Amino acid sequence: MMIYSQIRQLESTLVSLRHDVYQKKEQLIRLQRALEQLTRYQSEFRIQESICVNPEFSTGTWHGNRASKFKSFQMNNLLPNYQSIPKRQLSTIINLMRNKVQEIEMMITSLERSISHTESRIAALREQYRRELLSR
Repeated sequence: MMIYSQIRQLESTLVSLRHDVYQKKEQLIRLQRALEQLTRYQSEFRIQESICVNPEFSTGTWHGNRASKFKSFQMNNLLPNYQSIPKRQLSTIINLMRNKVQEIEMMITSLERSISHTESRIAALREQYRRELLSR
């Protein structure tokens, strides 16, 4: 009966491992979707960069010292800060998420190996149990 209890214990472990794989795959899907969305946002930020330097001022609109100061503010403060969003902030987050995707993929691979090993162990124990029953 000891073999039978080992089989039951391994089957329980197998259920748990399969559940873990399912959860990790769901987590991976959500993370990949978020990563795709952030990558799109990053592109949109780059495309919309011109909004930081618009409107252009001419002598017919806003001109003089205030226009020069504002233009200087746009070019020296607003634009670099805007550019830092897709270049630094989103890039950092995207890289962290890509690393997490790889980490989860490795965890899934490891769990799947454990499942395969556990299934093999169960099969071997069942065969041993069957032989013991036949020898009685």
